[in-house]
Amino acid sequence: MVPPGLPTPCPKRRRPLRWLRGLAGRFDPWGLVALLLAGSLLWVVGAMPLQQTVEGTVKSSSISFDLRQPPQGAAATGFLAESVRDLRISGLGDETPVFFRLKGELVELEPGQRVDFQPLASGSFALKLQLPAGTRVENLHTEGNPLSRTGSRELVMDLRSPTGPKPGPSTPVELIITPPAAAEHSAEGVAPGELVEPISGLEAVRSGAAGSERRLPTPEGTFSLLLRGDARLRLGLLDPAVVFEPNLPVNHVMFSTVKPSAFDQQPLLLSSVRQATLHYGRGAPLELRNNQFLIIDPPGIQELMDLRMVGNGHELIVSISGQTHRLTTGLSPKRPSTVLNGTLLSRQLSPEQITNFYAVLAGVIGSMVVVFFRAY
Repeated sequence: MVPPGLPTPCPKRRRPLRWLRGLAGRFDPWGLVALLLAGSLLWVVGAMPLQQTVEGTVKSSSISFDLRQPPQGAAATGFLAESVRDLRISGLGDETPVFFRLKGELVELEPGQRVDFQPLASGSFALKLQLPAGTRVENLHTEGNPLSRTGSRELVMDLRSPTGPKPGPSTPVELIITPPAAAEHSAEGVAPGELVEPISGLEAVRSGAAGSERRLPTPEGTFSLLLRGDARLRLGLLDPAVVFEPNLPVNHVMFSTVKPSAFDQQPLLLSSVRQATLHYGRGAPLELRNNQFLIIDPPGIQELMDLRMVGNGHELIVSISGQTHRLTTGLSPKRPSTVLNGTLLSRQLSPEQITNFYAVLAGVIGSMVVVFFRAY
């Protein structure tokens, strides 16, 4: 209480910036610079994305990919099958027809039509497939029962023609077919000196949507089919050993398939991975289980080092190699269970070494904080 006659003291004003002024008296600018440098170093080595090599082996029921330009200026690449029981060529069901020339005759396949090639007698023939750069190979897989009496398998693939930046005809897919040897002609009924036209050991039958059939002439020796348009190839194999070109340059590789929904919903995206082992960074190998998705950020898988059929031909095993800064796996592509990010630390150090690095760096930053504030 203030005695009478004395002035009333004014209330004390709060000074919210007083502690900042005191802080400025203890501030060391060089300590702040050192602290910022330590934080920047921590982000660069521990958080900045960095591409590194991913490689491994994937066992899958199907695969899709785009072919890149082969090295050394090669025009095309593909695979070779020595024991083909039959070959079926058809369209993909859209409005674009597939056409090629067979012994001078132009064959055009509308939706619902196909051409079947098969030996006249029991046996097989050789097939070489050459794919130009830019071709999209979709849903490469096998079908059939491996426990059947013949034990044969069918290799199925959808081929989409490459599309270039300039309009015009695309580079065709080339099929090189070597027919089996035809049976020798009987000498009965052949006049002396009469020329006998050689017969191919391979027959071609064109089938329509209404069940109509027509035989097409086939050359007697090795011949080529230049396919233009998107086509589906179905190869019946007596021997599941198909020799794919090694070190295939690819991109946009997918180990998944899309199937329509039975309840008028959005199409279903299903994983085709059955098993996989991947190496990324210096950590432990990443193991994938059945039906897990494998998502590799761009540039992604760049080479298929090896692609072959295993398990009596009912699965594909692929050796992959590529570059990425992020790799995710899981049963759902929207909610991955494993996320691996490529950084400078993961590229150079093992997980145990990374833990020790962070411990040392935490101690250094703690010392910098002490230096940051000077004593009175």
